Amino acid sequence: MIQQLNSKTISELLKQRAMDTPHATAFMEKETGCFQGIKWKKFYEKTCVLATGLVMSGLIPGDELAILMPNSIAWELVQHAGFMAGCIVAGLDPNDPPKRLSQILEITDIKALAVQSAKMLEGLPLGLLTSLKLILIIEGPKPENGLESIQCLPRLMTSSHAGMLPRVAPHHCAIRVFTSGTTGRPRAITYDHDQLITATQSILQQIPALPDQACSACWLPLSTPFQRMINWCGLVLNLKTYMVSDPSAIMAEVLKIQPHFMAGVPRFYEKIYQGIDLKIEQQPRLIRFGIRLGEKAGLQYQHAREKGQKIPLGLSAFFYLANALVLKKIRQPLGHQIRFFISGSAPISARLQERFHAWGWLILESYGISENIIPMSMNTVEHHKFGTQGMPLKENTIKLSSEGEILVKGVGVARKDVVLTRDNYLKTGDMGSIDKNGYLRLSGRISDGFKLSTGRKIAPLEIESALKEIHGVDHAVVEGANRQYLVALLNFDADIWQQLMDRHGSGPMAKNFIKMEMDRVTKDLPPHCRPVDFFVIPTPFSVETGELTSNLKVRRHIVLKLYSPIFQGLYKRKKMPAAIAHEDLEKFILTLDKTGA
Repeated sequence: MIQQLNSKTISELLKQRAMDTPHATAFMEKETGCFQGIKWKKFYEKTCVLATGLVMSGLIPGDELAILMPNSIAWELVQHAGFMAGCIVAGLDPNDPPKRLSQILEITDIKALAVQSAKMLEGLPLGLLTSLKLILIIEGPKPENGLESIQCLPRLMTSSHAGMLPRVAPHHCAIRVFTSGTTGRPRAITYDHDQLITATQSILQQIPALPDQACSACWLPLSTPFQRMINWCGLVLNLKTYMVSDPSAIMAEVLKIQPHFMAGVPRFYEKIYQGIDLKIEQQPRLIRFGIRLGEKAGLQYQHAREKGQKIPLGLSAFFYLANALVLKKIRQPLGHQIRFFISGSAPISARLQERFHAWGWLILESYGISENIIPMSMNTVEHHKFGTQGMPLKENTIKLSSEGEILVKGVGVARKDVVLTRDNYLKTGDMGSIDKNGYLRLSGRISDGFKLSTGRKIAPLEIESALKEIHGVDHAVVEGANRQYLVALLNFDADIWQQLMDRHGSGPMAKNFIKMEMDRVTKDLPPHCRPVDFFVIPTPFSVETGELTSNLKVRRHIVLKLYSPIFQGLYKRKKMPAAIAHEDLEKFILTLDKTGA
């Protein structure tokens, strides 16, 4: 277990790491097709030089520095330089739709902006750009637009002035994060350095020991605190972190990275599962039978070991045989060094966790909110329960309201910009329960719940999670507010939808098959929780089109608004096609509107 951290700011963490292991690799990044690294000592020196350049450009402690660029070593360099200069660092996602980016810029008071290239300035308000003290361009030439505040990174890195950096105290504000906007407009939340240090410490106490220079993949957007927290833990653990600028390329890079652990969102694990399961289903029947036996042996072995039970000699022998012949090959796509996975941002299916565990992979689910920088709860290697979000961390005091809402107070709760109850608890907006063993289980957002016209209350989370167990379904959204029954929108992987149509002969026949699958995965739910009809969108939802957050969570209010005519059409029982691709969607929705569907 990690000892108490002596550093009181993130900058002190970096300085300590550079002193302890100056020649260890800090980050790896692709250059001309190959991963190239930078050592901690070199990274720290460059950070100091850039921090001095920021101060010479007029930035003062408390100024806000926004970073609008994909994951890179430069992202980390600008962030840490901002910390040294006393800035409040805010991460912006370059994949966010222009409307959301505009909403975020409206609630910030940024004084400096770092972008990958001048092209990323296009579309940003001219009034904002002219008001900035500094616009930092990482690569490429300076644009000829007359803005005197624009500086290119190489020029700013030529500063040789030393001793100009301000003193940054633990109580100084360090970062500004933005709520995901799943229920409406984003809100800005700030955290101080001491809160970030405490959060880092709390996470490190939950994860098992890793070897020095263990490999990690930084592929989730650094605009989100989830990935940044993992990278700060990497400072303490001396991780070798591989930067992946394009999240969609992670599976193509993972074998080169050979990570010891990976963090991801549920959709990441669902895609891995679907890919492996599809390959298994394509095998001859006898081989599929052998794989299922191997999975069963793997699960029995893992459960017996976790409970401290004596493992029968026959089971042990069968497991080692199954692992050598089957399970090891299943794990091959992610390399041979994986110790565990971390899942966050949304609940993950317990069935999916069980299947991964049978293959020899353990997914540790956690739960956090934007308004509390310390994770609310986490599963650990020693104490985990699939289908729950783990036990509350000791830094949090958690209780449930009389309505079942999760309330929290503690040192990680934002000190500004949040509303607390009379007894100083933060209302999370999440519904949940705590079992007799202390494990927390989410049941959905309060704002997502609705009533059928029959008076039945619906919490969509469990229903949508069940529907996502249908092979090929990326996302599911159910609707039924003030209606007699539920309907669903199923967002399919395009290739799998095409395979289904080819296999069954047509779109309507594929839809009939999906209906049987939908009945299968919802059979354990109460009758009023089973959708009666559904519609397929065979083109992935995305961050760019607004349906997903940066953490790949569905923005329900956006989906319900965008696809309102389709939901209405399901209730009107109009004759509708089996599926509509995004390129035809707008025309189709206009047609539904005109016909009154």
